[in-house]
Amino acid sequence: MRSRIRIFLFIIVNAIITVVQGQVTFIIESLPNTTPEEDTLFICGTFNEWNVHDIKYMLRPQLNGTYSISLPADTGTIEYKFVRGSWMKWETNEKNEYCPNRKFTFDTNRKVRVKIINWQDLGGVKSYNYMVLFLFASAFYGLSLLFLVYRIQKTNILKYRTFFALNIIIILTLLGGVLHNQTNLIWQSHIAMLGYLIFFAWSPTLALFLNSLRSRKIYQHLLIHYLPSLFLLLLALLRLLNFKPILFLLDEINPYMNLGNSILMLLGIGVNTFYHLKLFKILQLRPINEERLPREILLVNSIFFISSGALLMLMINFILLLAKITWSVLLNFEAPLIIISGIIIVEFYYFWKFPEILRDKAIQNPIGNSEDLISRLDKLMQKQKPFKNPELNIAELSDMLETKPHILSKVINERFNKNYRDFINEYRVNEFIKSSISDKYKNYTFLALAHEVGFNSKSTFNLAFKKVTKLSPRDYLKHNHTIIKL
Repeated sequence: MRSRIRIFLFIIVNAIITVVQGQVTFIIESLPNTTPEEDTLFICGTFNEWNVHDIKYMLRPQLNGTYSISLPADTGTIEYKFVRGSWMKWETNEKNEYCPNRKFTFDTNRKVRVKIINWQDLGGVKSYNYMVLFLFASAFYGLSLLFLVYRIQKTNILKYRTFFALNIIIILTLLGGVLHNQTNLIWQSHIAMLGYLIFFAWSPTLALFLNSLRSRKIYQHLLIHYLPSLFLLLLALLRLLNFKPILFLLDEINPYMNLGNSILMLLGIGVNTFYHLKLFKILQLRPINEERLPREILLVNSIFFISSGALLMLMINFILLLAKITWSVLLNFEAPLIIISGIIIVEFYYFWKFPEILRDKAIQNPIGNSEDLISRLDKLMQKQKPFKNPELNIAELSDMLETKPHILSKVINERFNKNYRDFINEYRVNEFIKSSISDKYKNYTFLALAHEVGFNSKSTFNLAFKKVTKLSPRDYLKHNHTIIKL
């Protein structure tokens, strides 16, 4: 029984080896970037009587971007060429001149790697795409922005780190668009995969940057939000290794989109839409034309709406390609790239004119969470009593509360129906009244005590006291039990 099993296994292994060793694989590693994506590649030669459209000798795209075909091993030498289904579409040399037939002699070599330089009907001439010049200029503009921001004095490191992460992604995306247009067809597939990786990482990075500008707590576990990007990175590695079980992803939906590209595009659109909706809800965005908005909010609004516009354009681009509408601007997804480059222009304007946006400390208590701010303000005034500092201004008080002056001012106006100065003076007056019955201040005159609680002049003290109590300080002290000296 064991001997029969051994014989059976030997036959199977020998058959596998015979099949593997009985084939020669021709691999196209490089194609001119003028090659139309919808065209089919064939190998023809002495082995099939130079039939240029023989389905049995059609090359198949591989996961790693190459094209290949396996021929049965034989003896002797064959001559062959690569064509695109017609004798008018054969391969030529750099000068678009006729090149001799390729030759291969069957031996132990089982892989033949080929680079196609040119096509006879295309002549190596590709019309210049001026959009590429715009994308390259935008990427260069983005690099200039990085140097500009690097020279700004750093206060909030989180803003700097998230800014650089976001803008490096934008620059890589724009340069990827340039390279995709200029490089050969094989490398275009690799650049497209990098584009998908960036697409999945875009929204989490955008959320991180806008969070640093508005100081909203969007998420805590950073790695979880980059899991789709890590999954795509794994898929890219499997693709480079030509992992056969996922070869089905190359099935064509139409000449411009295959199954893998369509699935990745749909997943990427879903991930980015989810984050954009979440950002819209959490950031409490307002119309850009609203008057007297803080610059941080205007910047956040601008970046968010540009990003949303690019995402919408990408969806439209994807739908049009599925419908086989193939304008040149659609094939390379240039329209979304042009829109996304607007973020660089907006950032350059704001950080050049208002560098304090990056210098300022984080806003821990936006207006939308005023109850928490009021609670912390009351605790600060009761325990630390910063109002005793006669030079205290709203900027210093805002720093203590880790918020912005305009936010604190708005909360005081809306909640207490008074301006900042009256608000602080009321605390000083109440502290004066409380101290006036304390043994600690029995040797103080009322003017000395006024200075003690934060007033820097007698006239200011008198006006503030009467505004709060409806009495002058002297009248109030006469009618109330106090131990300070009049």
